[in-house]
Amino acid sequence: MRSLNKFIRPNVIISKCLCGARCRWDRDRLDYPFVRTLRKYARIIPVCPEIEIGLGVPRDRIILVQRDNSIALYQSTTRRHLAQKMNRFSCQYLSDHTDVDGFILKHKSPSCGVRGVKLYESITLDARFTRTGTGLFAATVLERCSHLAITDEDQLERNRTREHWLTQLFTLATFRSVRKSHSFKRLRAFHTQHRLLLQTYHKRLTKDLDQALTQSDADTDNACAVIEQYECMLNRILATSPRRTSVIKPFESALEYYAQYLSTQDIKRFEHQLDSYRACELPLSELRKTVQIWAVRYDKRFTRQDAVFRPYPGPLASA
Repeated sequence: MRSLNKFIRPNVIISKCLCGARCRWDRDRLDYPFVRTLRKYARIIPVCPEIEIGLGVPRDRIILVQRDNSIALYQSTTRRHLAQKMNRFSCQYLSDHTDVDGFILKHKSPSCGVRGVKLYESITLDARFTRTGTGLFAATVLERCSHLAITDEDQLERNRTREHWLTQLFTLATFRSVRKSHSFKRLRAFHTQHRLLLQTYHKRLTKDLDQALTQSDADTDNACAVIEQYECMLNRILATSPRRTSVIKPFESALEYYAQYLSTQDIKRFEHQLDSYRACELPLSELRKTVQIWAVRYDKRFTRQDAVFRPYPGPLASA
């Protein structure tokens, strides 16, 4: 199990254009600093589905077209229908990459866009778009990997979305190592380390995990079944962002614990930070920085081995 200073490296599939490759339709190179920082802490797996199905660089535009109950992927200049090829590639690619913890996909891309992709009314060159939807590769990702950490570069610009995605990504990566170990002891250690964090997401389901582990204590030979049950509940817990009122509770406890060491001015300053976080004016990473400073200065026992105060490497919060 990881310490607070060492994290399991997540496996992250990322649209290749976000990794700096000249694979866009116009051969343009994107500069996305977050991926450069993420490389230090994660294994990056770049993919460009459009190149993988045989489209070149540069290439003519491809569009999504609404057709009754299906979505077509079409290249007007060549009159090529590409949906079947793209869907076949997507399924095979995800079957070949089963140890993945998360995705960063290109916003609005007809292949990789998780959202915001234009859907056109017909395949004609002057067709109008009628609504927005999901790219074909992204649609397969959402269908087959919905329990993983999935986002796009646009969503990662928002502090709360980035916080949730990073927390989900590194928590799932750590749990993946538990699953591979088939060790009930490591499962217990994981739960101890992440219990407060999971409570901020969903208090009742975390209590259900407590009970499941307590009832399984006497039968460690059945570890694989217990781990599988735990994983299903963990995925449910991490599926949506936690409420700010829940997130703030461990930090209120931290203030209460460290108050014996702090000046009145320090206490007021942190209370102001808590109020600013409640008002959506301060990212959660700033609260964590303050508590980590207290831990180094005064007493590490309160935060040691507790993921709620450091669920992912700190530099990623502001990369």
